[in-house]
Amino acid sequence: MSEISQKMWFFKSRMCLSASLAVIAAMSGGASADESNAEAKSAAKIETVVVTGTATDGYRVTKFDMGPLGSKTALDLPYSVQTVSRDLIRNMSVDENWELLKYLPSTQIEYRGGSEVGRPQSRGFEADLLGNTRIDGFAVQSHIPQPVEMTDHVDVFQGLSGALYGPMNPAGVFNYVLKRPTDETRIEVGGEYRSDANGTARADVGGRIGKEYSFGYRANAAYTDGATYVDGSNLHREVEGVALDARLPFGTLIEINAAQYIYDRAGYPGSFSIATGSAARIPNAGDIDPSASGYGYAWAGVRTNIKYYEVRATQSFGSDWNVSGGFLWQNVTRVMRSVGNALNTDGTKYRQTGSEAFSHWGTLANQLYLNGKFSLFGIRNEITVGTNGYVNPGYAANNTAATSTATGAASVYCSAIDAVACSLKEPSWKGPGVFYKTGIGSRYQTLIFGDTVSFDDQWSLTGVYSNGWIRKGNTNAKTVTDLDDATSYTVGLAYKPTKEMTIYANYASSVNPDPGQAPSTASNAYEFLDPFESTQWEAGVKAILYGMDVNLALFRIERPTAWTGTDKIYKVQGQQRNIGVELMAKGKPTDDITVFGGFTWLDTKVSGTDTAATDGKPAVGVPEWQANLLTEYRLPGWLKGATASLNVHYTGEKSANTYNTATADGYATVDLGLRYTGDLPELALSSKYTIRLAVNNLLDKRYWASLMPGSIDGSGTTSGSTAFVGEPRTVKLTLSLGM
Repeated sequence: MSEISQKMWFFKSRMCLSASLAVIAAMSGGASADESNAEAKSAAKIETVVVTGTATDGYRVTKFDMGPLGSKTALDLPYSVQTVSRDLIRNMSVDENWELLKYLPSTQIEYRGGSEVGRPQSRGFEADLLGNTRIDGFAVQSHIPQPVEMTDHVDVFQGLSGALYGPMNPAGVFNYVLKRPTDETRIEVGGEYRSDANGTARADVGGRIGKEYSFGYRANAAYTDGATYVDGSNLHREVEGVALDARLPFGTLIEINAAQYIYDRAGYPGSFSIATGSAARIPNAGDIDPSASGYGYAWAGVRTNIKYYEVRATQSFGSDWNVSGGFLWQNVTRVMRSVGNALNTDGTKYRQTGSEAFSHWGTLANQLYLNGKFSLFGIRNEITVGTNGYVNPGYAANNTAATSTATGAASVYCSAIDAVACSLKEPSWKGPGVFYKTGIGSRYQTLIFGDTVSFDDQWSLTGVYSNGWIRKGNTNAKTVTDLDDATSYTVGLAYKPTKEMTIYANYASSVNPDPGQAPSTASNAYEFLDPFESTQWEAGVKAILYGMDVNLALFRIERPTAWTGTDKIYKVQGQQRNIGVELMAKGKPTDDITVFGGFTWLDTKVSGTDTAATDGKPAVGVPEWQANLLTEYRLPGWLKGATASLNVHYTGEKSANTYNTATADGYATVDLGLRYTGDLPELALSSKYTIRLAVNNLLDKRYWASLMPGSIDGSGTTSGSTAFVGEPRTVKLTLSLGM
């Protein structure tokens, strides 16, 4: 990076921040001028988003933190947003990210090396490396394990979100909201047994201290270790996190979070790579036993060490104006020692390779928002002005990865797929050594302007515009792109025929984060293209019916794709188009029954491909139908305090190659659960206990959990995909004691 380029980037970033600060200073000054001296000296109430979603409420959440838009109720939003709440996470004994997202019918994890290395996916589009995944609204790495024990709830903003958060894939936003200090003293300890011999110990404490209870604290810790469903496997996790806050005079709130998450998983089945070409086939998942030790080895797995440090401040100016901002630094080191099972063309045999890879990221994310409410000519306005972004330096290891080992030549297959007879020699691992900065990374900063205009109690119009600055480098080619016109926008119209129903429509255009760079084989080698723009049309209805929140959405999303044609020029010449319908319902139709579930129908088409035989085919790894239905029943009579649950998950058939000649069968899994909550008045440190029993995949269904495409542009050359098997029947028994 030249000195001039550095100065230009910092100048643009400072211009973005300065513009936000200038508006904030002007608006906050105007707001305070209208306050009396007595009111100015009093501590203004800071509006925070209180997410309920308890089992008693039927896991209903009616208010969301929409990042730069601030706190919004569901019926006021012309967009589709869903939440997996704290109680649902606890009651379903959720430990990992793939388990969490299965409860929403439009989301799944696209495995990459395994579920713990996967990217979240929504409406048939996968998340990018940074941007779509957030912690407290800050951009974080998406392809790493997310710490469920530190998570209070997860908000999923479906569809295009670039207007709010800057350049990102059209996969929406997955915002993991961390646990915060509690107003009431909280002490909870417990443990979990997971088949076959895996145990977890947990502790969660919180409360407030000091004069007027101005200082809050929350601490979470967990330790997991032991074998799971494969002989010789081991799952090791360590969680340590602390959250502090200070409610200071004059409406000031300071929040601090610090945490570490270690995730070490070994001995699980490796990936299965499907051959290229139209003749390739994928084996029946029923022929593969995920508990067999031969598809992976005890020496192969993934170890990830993640650290978070976050500071955020909110200043309230009366009840209608506030400014908030902060930083989050995420430090991640990952070492992957992988086993790949390469299938022959007809999918009946396989061979194995072992390899090593290591990565390091040190991402610094920022945000600064002003939110205010005022009336002009009798029309209510809710404005937002702000900025968010991140700096993601490039790192490399000073050690080269270990030389890969294989069971034989590429044309030699060592075993039938169901015989599990391959034997792979463990490579001589080197480890990453020390990571160093390459000097080439990426920087994104976005300036945001938005307003929600309420014409009356029925009609409202939301508009958000953002301009992003992108600086992105290529380590190998030593080339850099510097873009200052990555614009995204959205417009949404909402109509409320009644107080408990909203009919809405929106249009969005969002810039993708990767501007696309020509490969070395193209005549325009290493050239960066103009930013890709995805578009979305959406219409829907939200209503409260018989104690249930019901959401119906229809949408069409288009994302451009680029590839090198016969003219040897790398350019945009294709697209992926997804049309879909989502239905989600949650709540309590009766006092004793809770329902949480829905379905999604998707029609995907990848067109403008490099091969006529792949043109117009469905996107790889995306099911046409996906559904999940969780039902709970509170048992009566002498079983008072007990609740039984039944969860049925269905994922339809998925294309396994770009030719659509190989398909993974659809599957359904059934989970059963039973929990009981009782009182322990004789124990000084505990007033309640809860026992939870969960049996996931009760029928021990064998299935392909995920397919990662070789390319997203429908390429005939990289037509295959990488497949991953789902987990077999798993039993979890949890005990928690708490005040």
